[in-house]
Amino acid sequence: TRVVNCSFPDGVNPVLGKAGLAPTIGGGNTALLIPPIKMVVAEKLKVPMQTVDVSFVGHHSVVTTGMKAPYWVRIFADNRDVTGMFPKEKLGALGMEARSRGMGSTGWTGPPPQQATASCFLRNVLAIYFDKRELLHASGPHGLQGGYPVRLSYDNVDVVLPEELTLKEATQINADGAKFDGIEEIKSDGTLVLTDRAAQIMRETLGYDRQEYPLEETTTIARELLETVKNRKA
Repeated sequence: TRVVNCSFPDGVNPVLGKAGLAPTIGGGNTALLIPPIKMVVAEKLKVPMQTVDVSFVGHHSVVTTGMKAPYWVRIFADNRDVTGMFPKEKLGALGMEARSRGMGSTGWTGPPPQQATASCFLRNVLAIYFDKRELLHASGPHGLQGGYPVRLSYDNVDVVLPEELTLKEATQINADGAKFDGIEEIKSDGTLVLTDRAAQIMRETLGYDRQEYPLEETTTIARELLETVKNRKA
């Protein structure tokens, strides 16, 4: 069975992976940054967007922090490495501005627009179903934290990294990025440990005092959280 997980794959896939239940792949999140980056590079260099290639490693938190969380990127235009022309502080500002343009506004007051996210997941589903061996960016391959360049087909999900970046280095970048989403670590048994700051926010906001979330206690914890939220609303 092939499973494309649409629920926070940067964190959920590695938790399930510790129990041998890793979904095939995730989607969305940092994959949403690839088209805006391609667009701004193409605009600045005055080249067709289809000639721009981006290799990106980063956690969901890169999106939520406006590209201030740790990430790794290489950018090519017409097969020429142009990464040096787009330092991170410049790329972050341009990428987030371009993403806002694509959403039609610089922000929202209700649920965020999800067309782009849905498109990412659909692309991954089709790549698997039609055995495309397509090179794209996706979250949670093989139960790994965060997002990676992958080649996706019916039978395989291959993480595709350039020679200068090892898988160990890539996973560390994503582990560091997870802290910006409040995840201190994911233990070998699937227990998710919150950062001190995230645990403090849970205590102050919901009155729920727990720092470690064991996988086998998920149902109990979910019920406790629902009850806590109901009581806070009452």
